[in-house]
Amino acid sequence: MTTFEAIAAKMLNVNNDAVQMVVNGVNKNLRVKSAGRDVHIRFSPTSLHSREDLEAEVAFLAAINTQLDAACDVVVAADNNILGPAIVAGQEYNGLITFTIEGEQLTSSTDDAREFGRSLAIVHRTNVQISQSAGPSPSSPIEVPPLLSSVYNDLISLKSDLKAHITQPVIGVCHGDAWLGNAINRNGRAVLFDFEFWTRGPIAYDIGTFAWNLYGQSLANSAGIFASFVEGYKSVYDLKLTTQEILLGAVEREINNIHFMTQHISMSREIKIATAKMARDTIKFATLENPLFVWE
Repeated sequence: MTTFEAIAAKMLNVNNDAVQMVVNGVNKNLRVKSAGRDVHIRFSPTSLHSREDLEAEVAFLAAINTQLDAACDVVVAADNNILGPAIVAGQEYNGLITFTIEGEQLTSSTDDAREFGRSLAIVHRTNVQISQSAGPSPSSPIEVPPLLSSVYNDLISLKSDLKAHITQPVIGVCHGDAWLGNAINRNGRAVLFDFEFWTRGPIAYDIGTFAWNLYGQSLANSAGIFASFVEGYKSVYDLKLTTQEILLGAVEREINNIHFMTQHISMSREIKIATAKMARDTIKFATLENPLFVWE
């Protein structure tokens, strides 16, 4: 049993075997399933998300759930939705509790992509008043390790070039990490979860994130999957987007990934090399003579 599994069991007063670690990364994601309770807990270090950030996320989810069923519900525990603080290895963590969504994980298929697009469009069109955003700001370059500095500077330059072609981006509520892995198929409907980096901003960021993740899977039918995603999206929101806006979203997503890796992960040389390769792949994707994914 991991330290976080033991902490969750103690805080929720359940047996140790009711707790399972799902993701053991910077965030520690656990599932707690016992009689009458089935929830997920995301323990985040305060260096990444303060307690106030988690409270703002709870308020955001509560607000968005009054308008749609495309976001996860939030469970109440101990008069609030936040566990902690807990100190582990000198680092303070707090945990956000959400209901487990019953259903199947979405796959890289045309049907699932269509439903994902539909649900994402519903989120984008909501009129939630946001007082505090959790999403990263890609507008402020940071100092990165020397092994990443060249490709990072190339990303910043490419971002500037793409922005020069965009006059008025469409602003809305953004998921912040929009890919098929962050949704569950519940009765044929894609239910989105993991709004850790929600924000209000150009919604093409989410669409660029989806496109870049799809590109990274190297699927034979990736163009068809993206077309189904667009079809589902436009069935709710007939949004007009340029290719430059989508590519800008992908580039900003990769810039944010480098920010995250640099600030929150102890990067070995191997991790730095892998991160640099991913960034180069992003540049290749965003500078293809004939873009793979078209918003039609």
